[in-house]
Amino acid sequence: MDGLSTFTITNTGSNMTDVTKWTLTVNGEAVITGEIQLGTGEAYRMGFAVYKGALALTVEQRPGYPGAASASATIDTSGCVIEPTANSETSEPATLAYAGTGRNEKGELYATYQVVCGTYAGAIRAEFKFVDGAIRSESGIQCGGTLTVPQYTSLIVLYDADGNQLAEKVPPIDISTPPSFIMPFWVYLPIVVK
Repeated sequence: MDGLSTFTITNTGSNMTDVTKWTLTVNGEAVITGEIQLGTGEAYRMGFAVYKGALALTVEQRPGYPGAASASATIDTSGCVIEPTANSETSEPATLAYAGTGRNEKGELYATYQVVCGTYAGAIRAEFKFVDGAIRSESGIQCGGTLTVPQYTSLIVLYDADGNQLAEKVPPIDISTPPSFIMPFWVYLPIVVK
């Protein structure tokens, strides 16, 4: 979807009383791990733009719950036309490394990223573009610092002190609604003749 390898985690059971772990592997190697907690019927969609190869997202079942110990889905991006950005963080002037997700005091989801610098070492300004078209900036960020990215952020762009673009990142996308929301808003019904 839009150049992203997209996975949707859906809770089809009761409200989760605590977090459970998820892991993204690329060609068999774990590259990102995180935690998730969903209410009944909630879904969380994540898109990953930088990886090429066999991607698998595995979600662990919480101990004591019936069913399989984990659930997994796979995507193979080897034949995709859109080329991913550099896999090596140091080959770009600066980039963002995913560090996890959490909820603020209002219960709203957010993602945390660490600013990783390659060829650039000065102050950084981050610009957050939201799905509703709003834009917010945060400046004075240093290499090695962290960014808290609110839910519904569609793009993060990093700039140097002179306003030159260093990098951009598409964060995991939170939809917080059942997966039926993703489907088209129309339904084709069969024609029944009596």
